[in-house]
Amino acid sequence: MSVDYTYIVARLNAIEASMPEESWFNRLAGVETESILNSSKEYFRGFENTESIYHFEKILEAEKLEVFELVSKLISSPDILIFLRGGYDFDNLLYIWKANILGGENGSRKIKAPVPFGLVSTEILREAVNSETGTNLPFYMKEIFGKLSGITDKSQILIAQSLCKSAKWRCLLDMAPSVYARFITKCRIDLENIKSLIRVKRTDLRKTEQDHIWIDGGEIEKLTLERFFKEPEDELYLYLNTSRYSWLTAHGLDSGTALWKIDPLISRQLFNIMFDSRYRYFDIGPVIYHLEIIERNITLLRSIITGKINRLPDDNILEMVESILPS
Repeated sequence: MSVDYTYIVARLNAIEASMPEESWFNRLAGVETESILNSSKEYFRGFENTESIYHFEKILEAEKLEVFELVSKLISSPDILIFLRGGYDFDNLLYIWKANILGGENGSRKIKAPVPFGLVSTEILREAVNSETGTNLPFYMKEIFGKLSGITDKSQILIAQSLCKSAKWRCLLDMAPSVYARFITKCRIDLENIKSLIRVKRTDLRKTEQDHIWIDGGEIEKLTLERFFKEPEDELYLYLNTSRYSWLTAHGLDSGTALWKIDPLISRQLFNIMFDSRYRYFDIGPVIYHLEIIERNITLLRSIITGKINRLPDDNILEMVESILPS
């Protein structure tokens, strides 16, 4: 059954019009720490019900969940919802599996906690891991659950992470509801691989570990990534200069780019690719774009609040904000 996106896009565009402009985040970076809570209330309603800025993570999580729940009501197709939200189910399964193999959640405090954005409840995932049976898991998770169940050695956590990551992106490619959605998913995979390649090039990573880094399914082949891993880092940037991702090198990505700046650059490259999709109106493109806008705004506010709490100089916070915003 096809989905009529025109009403959905109109609703999302109305929401986007009420979001803070980029200049608001720049101004917020210079606000006194004592005033950050009141200032955040201007556009993020969740802060109205708290008196402590230290609850910001739960508030931002609730803001994001509200958008996902709205989209879920507007789009009734189960397959499309798996494409939009199913990736979080793989992330959550990996978290719970790690917590279990490391000796419970107290032994895995550094692992990112489950989030409520997926389609499968945390309770169902925990029950599956604890009972070692995936009977109640949806069809798109059964294969990876079977593979995780066969891993019992802590030394194989890296392999488990790789298996989960590959299964997640393979699922999103399989469930992509349009040619455009599949194209964007391939771009996401490429950008994840580019980011991983730069990181492993700058660390003392053993060859056996490098084998588990790459995600299959992107336009950049795995053999190409392996070749760049063996060559000087500058070879990667020469390749990117003539690729779909030339925006990255044109906007400063090179061997001298600080690691903390890579994530913002990757995010901005994705926005650059998706920008025209906001005007499509008759397919899922604007929905994907809108969800990215929400993610970016939450990342911006999180960066500002974290910087304020940790007493970073305003100039440093502003630099982080500007690295995320489009130039």
